[in-house]
Amino acid sequence: MKIGVILDHISLRSDIRIFIEELGKDHQLCLFGYKSELESLDGEFESRIFYSHSNLWNNFLKLIYYFFGNLPSTKSEYKEYIERRLFKSESQKNIKKGLLKLKIRMLCPQLISFDTYIKLRKTKNNKIDDIDVFISFTDINNEDIISDIIKQKKKLYTYVHSWDHIPKFHRFSRKHIHYITWNNNLKRDLIKIHQVSERNVSTLAASQFYFIKEYFINKKKNEDAIAEEYVYFPCSFGYPKVVKQELKIIEKLAEELSKIDSDIKLMVRSYPMLKDWGIYDDLKSIENIVFDDYERSKKIILNKNQHMNKCHLIENAVAVFHVGTTIGLEASYFDTPVIYLNIEDIDYGLSKNDPSHIFNSWNQYHLKTYFKFNTFKSVVCSLKELKEVLTLIIQKDAQLLDYNDHLRSNSKLLTINEFKEEFLNIIDKGHDAN
Repeated sequence: MKIGVILDHISLRSDIRIFIEELGKDHQLCLFGYKSELESLDGEFESRIFYSHSNLWNNFLKLIYYFFGNLPSTKSEYKEYIERRLFKSESQKNIKKGLLKLKIRMLCPQLISFDTYIKLRKTKNNKIDDIDVFISFTDINNEDIISDIIKQKKKLYTYVHSWDHIPKFHRFSRKHIHYITWNNNLKRDLIKIHQVSERNVSTLAASQFYFIKEYFINKKKNEDAIAEEYVYFPCSFGYPKVVKQELKIIEKLAEELSKIDSDIKLMVRSYPMLKDWGIYDDLKSIENIVFDDYERSKKIILNKNQHMNKCHLIENAVAVFHVGTTIGLEASYFDTPVIYLNIEDIDYGLSKNDPSHIFNSWNQYHLKTYFKFNTFKSVVCSLKELKEVLTLIIQKDAQLLDYNDHLRSNSKLLTINEFKEEFLNIIDKGHDAN
């Protein structure tokens, strides 16, 4: 079987890079992507550069689809995602223009589905006749290759790479693409939010988490624990205005931690996709704060050894505190208490109506739905609750692990080989159905 693999954001996804390399050991692969994406991937694979057809019709169609195309039922989630992207711009003119377009977009009726839009595009016919089946990963950037695949009636299996993609992205096919999600919860979200046919959705596992199972399998029985006690805080945000608010939480956590046990350090893990880590410099003057000193690679965010080291730090921490990162979910697979912070009674220095207020980040669908369970003491919404949970951590209260159990119950852990085999099984079943 010859598999076509569509590359999108591959430089940011070490798990997908490894998946492609493993898949290529047993199957003939042909990679489709932009030149920069193709050059970033190691391995001797056949590759073809995307061809996009820019003409008056496609440009007009794209404009019409922008204003009148389908949106997720979680419209506010889509709107806030676009706003966050706009506010990354350094040009006030571009921000104002983008916000005006978005305001008009939110008022327009949804008349054109993604399926209709894709079928109406005129393409230059990327060479795909020799490909048996295609694999892609959300979000789809090159619409012409998708159009060619659908028009030529080729099978396309799209892996929903992250749990926040379903509520904030809008380019999902209801009929022509088979989606693979982490678990049944995300499958239900895809069906409900985008009206994707249930028969076009399968469940697998989180590719981002197979490093965890590899860690458990390969961990040395007598591996040395880290001598110094610490609380681990992986940062969650890549937008500077939100990061500055996250810093206020870190400072308050460090202050309260020092009052309870001055010997326990607060280890801060810089957010890998934040452009300038200099924003964290003020934290370095706080006595009980240390930094996870991992380094970013130019080609990928983290390599396998760095993932293993991250697991080691999670496992040996007194607790893992966070304000909305996927690492909070990763940490739930360890017997290290995971504490989710939504502290409301801190002065963040912004109006609550400001789109960049951290409250809006906490209101993201996936965080509200799959993290914020207020029945658990591990979910902290006030400074009073912060003090209480720190006391429980020092007392090693086993009840805190109930939250871990709840979080990890939704998605199974697979090794890279298990993930690959189950992915291929889904494809094989699809071929058998035809």
